[in-house]
Order: sequence, then structure tokens, then C-alpha cells
Amino acid sequence: ILVDTEGHHPGRFGLFNVQERIEAIGGTLSLKSSEGCGTTVTLIVPLKPFPESAVESDLPVDGHVPDVLRTPSQRLRILLVDDHAMVRQGLRSVLESYTDLEVVGEAGDGGAAISIASALKPDVVVMDINMPNIDGIEATRHILSEHPDVVVIGLSVQNERHIEEAMLKAGAAVFVTKERAAGQLYEAILSTVRTRR
Repeated sequence: ILVDTEGHHPGRFGLFNVQERIEAIGGTLSLKSSEGCGTTVTLIVPLKPFPESAVESDLPVDGHVPDVLRTPSQRLRILLVDDHAMVRQGLRSVLESYTDLEVVGEAGDGGAAISIASALKPDVVVMDINMPNIDGIEATRHILSEHPDVVVIGLSVQNERHIEEAMLKAGAAVFVTKERAAGQLYEAILSTVRTRR
């Protein structure tokens, strides 16, 4: 990304031009820089454009939409968090087979999950527990401290009681093992969301 400090240069995208384009499609751009460590540029862009029919002016003040009022443009918005792309792909294909769910984002670790959840504000986060950097338990705590209305579904390949308890203590609404996710995840999402509404 080139920062345009010398005036207009045809064919180049200045940093602010890129930021405007990303924000125009509902995304965000952030920069973090420190001397001697370099610069990190984070771009978060929605996977799909937001339909005009989903503009919040038609929604109740508290943002909650009863299931009977949900239209295809108001499907439950899901963020998938797992450090294995193949697992995310499998979960996406399962969940997107249901017309009342929409996967709006994916993250490969807890740090990315925190950033993306803040930017996209999903209804539900499906959170793997064992991930590098920030694990799913810590990411769940952080997301729920910032966005208490989000439903977090804990997900793990391990079926040990202490892991489930740690995830529930962090604020997850329910815990599902990966081996049972294909058959149980959809119902876990719906039943938890119904309970919250």
C-alpha cells in the first residue's frame, strides 16, 4: 500500500483511497506501527455485501428480530473460528445448507476472532477451543465482555469434562464436540438463540 504524500499519482492506490473503498463495502482498515518492529495493516472485509433490505431502520430498537419476522436478509449471522481451514470449510458447508443461517466471517485464531467479531458483530460465534496465540476460552471471554449479546458455541475435538466446563465458565452458551458438529451444531445454535430472545 502506497501512502500518497507527494500529490496524485495515476495508477496508484494511496492508503486513504484504499480505506475509503474498504469502508464503502462495509469493511475496516487499521494500522499499527512501532519503531523498529514494522507496521501491521489489518483489512477486514465482509464476505458478502450487505443487502439494502437489512438496514437497521426497519429493526426493533434493541436489534432483536423474532424468528417469525426473519427474512432471508435477516438470517442469523455466524462467525466461524478454527485454526484449521478445512474444518472451517466443512462447518461452513453444513451451516450454509440452512436458509436461516449465513456465515459472514471466518477466523483462524482467537486474536483474529476478537477483531472480526468487533467489526462484523455476528449473532453467533462458533469457537474452537485449542488454537495458537489466543485460545478459544480467552477469546470467548474477551468477545462477550465487549459484545454480551453474542451467542458463543464452544467447539472442540476433545470431549473432556474440564474443557467443556472451562468454555462454559468463559461464557459459551453450549459446548459441541467436532465429531458431532454436523448433526448437532444447527440445533444448538437455534435452541440457544431462542432461549436468549
